[in-house]
Amino acid sequence: MWRVLAVWCGLAACSFRPGGAAGDAPGSSDVAAQDARSTDAAPGDAAGPDASSPDAASPDAAAAVTPPSRTMEAHAHTLGASPMALSYALAIPAGAQRYLLVSVQIGANCGDNPTAATTSVTYAGIALTRIAQVTGTPACDVAATRSEQWGLVAPPSSGTVAITLAGPVKTIHSGALAFAGVDPANPVRGSVALAGAGTTSSLAIASAVDDLVVNTVGQGTGISAPGAAQTAAFIQNATTHNTLDNSAASTAPGAAVVTMTWTFGGIDEWQTISTSLRP
Repeated sequence: MWRVLAVWCGLAACSFRPGGAAGDAPGSSDVAAQDARSTDAAPGDAAGPDASSPDAASPDAAAAVTPPSRTMEAHAHTLGASPMALSYALAIPAGAQRYLLVSVQIGANCGDNPTAATTSVTYAGIALTRIAQVTGTPACDVAATRSEQWGLVAPPSSGTVAITLAGPVKTIHSGALAFAGVDPANPVRGSVALAGAGTTSSLAIASAVDDLVVNTVGQGTGISAPGAAQTAAFIQNATTHNTLDNSAASTAPGAAVVTMTWTFGGIDEWQTISTSLRP
């Protein structure tokens, strides 16, 4: 029986929904002015806008919320022995409230010593902030493998994603996902991470309507497909030489709870992280 190790990385934040401010409601002086106009109106004339007119919508009606959307992606993995860094180019389309999420997967073999730490993840020379991480797998190693997600608000339109480690590792995988329509003040509602083993992975995250859930995964034998409700961003299969030398990412619309799943080419260790992005 496989044991599963879960790591929760939630960020408490309040939901923001655009809508009419409390001061938008008519005050007592406004009501008096409306009454006066009503008195002066000729018989048959409307005292104000027809309530059925679209122009007469209540100022307190909530404006429609547009969920975040993925606009671009790029991904890469290392080739060669004992890499300590990985870099690749990314161009981000124009758009309001842009956000960049970068995944990192460090592969290893069962029984390996703990891997070198990630010293920095940058884009166009700007440092990203780590959102979540999970280390180790339940049946293989304690800390030799590692998966991470990093984020950056308002990234430049073009640059290089650069990942630097404190020492050599077996393999590095990474994917960069650019989004539009993400709340710049509180981009992340929460994150959750999990490690396990088998031919499938499954991870549930608390989210919200109008959010966008982003999931990244690494596994040892090969990644086949995401769950039916998910949209694949990329699948990057490299080798079966070590755990996490295959990686992928997908997105799904937000809801109260969103479960992100993957199927794999065979039984092996895996790590996965989900993050809910706020509009």
